[in-house]
Amino acid sequence: MPFKNKTLATLLAALGGTFGLHRFYLTGAARLLPWLHVVFFWTLIPTFAGFIEALRFALTPDDRWDARWNHDSGRSSASGWPVILLAVLTLLGGTTLLMTVLSFAIGRYVGSGETFFS
Repeated sequence: MPFKNKTLATLLAALGGTFGLHRFYLTGAARLLPWLHVVFFWTLIPTFAGFIEALRFALTPDDRWDARWNHDSGRSSASGWPVILLAVLTLLGGTTLLMTVLSFAIGRYVGSGETFFS
């Protein structure tokens, strides 16, 4: 099993989570989950899932990451500050996307003439 870099997986989840690039990197194309990201990319659900997985990857301790993904590679991870910076940028990007989607949804609802009590 080849070495799986935690920083690269976090970057792929943050930037390419919509298309499941992190899943293709970690598990390969033989599994169903990466392809579900590709098929349903237009729903924005894979995008939010990518941001959440990027945070999960970034906040996973290196020893747990190695136990999960690098147990047969003979190498160990030493993530350091780049993965923390990616976590901060992921929070910023995910929050921006969430607020944008909410503002469009609320604006569309309010602009339609509907009220909460009708």
